[in-house]
Amino acid sequence: MPISELLILILTGLVMLVGLAGTIVPVLPGPTLILLAVAGYGLLTGFGENGGQLLATMALLAVASGAARLWLAKSGASRGGASRQSMLLGLALAVIGFFVLPVIGAPIGGVLGIYLTEYSRTQDKAKAWQATHGVLLGFGAGYLLEVAAALVMVGMWIVWVWPE
Repeated sequence: MPISELLILILTGLVMLVGLAGTIVPVLPGPTLILLAVAGYGLLTGFGENGGQLLATMALLAVASGAARLWLAKSGASRGGASRQSMLLGLALAVIGFFVLPVIGAPIGGVLGIYLTEYSRTQDKAKAWQATHGVLLGFGAGYLLEVAAALVMVGMWIVWVWPE
């Protein structure tokens, strides 16, 4: 293997690790970063016999996992009884929380926003917690699905580049 191809391989692997870390600690769009790294690898080294098909499969996996994550979060919110207003305030406080306390501030702000809005709306702690719990379950399921998709994408790339 030429040194330039080895450097591309190492750089792609490092970018994919950053993408995986961004999926596990949601600060970066992990599957998208992984997909871009794989596309760059293919463009720089050639896609070979199966590279194009693997890239297309990874793209579908990245899009499907992102859509499923959003759907699961919305589904959890609906099942828990969370209002649209509480979801929007939760999102706003999650963004603010991310900048106030990087990484841990986003979930704290999001949960606090949903709970406080639901409590303000219903004046019932149990209903406010039920809505917040539903949102947490939905986001949790979506998060796990996205992490699994990112791991599968990295695994597919490893199978693609593994010497025969």
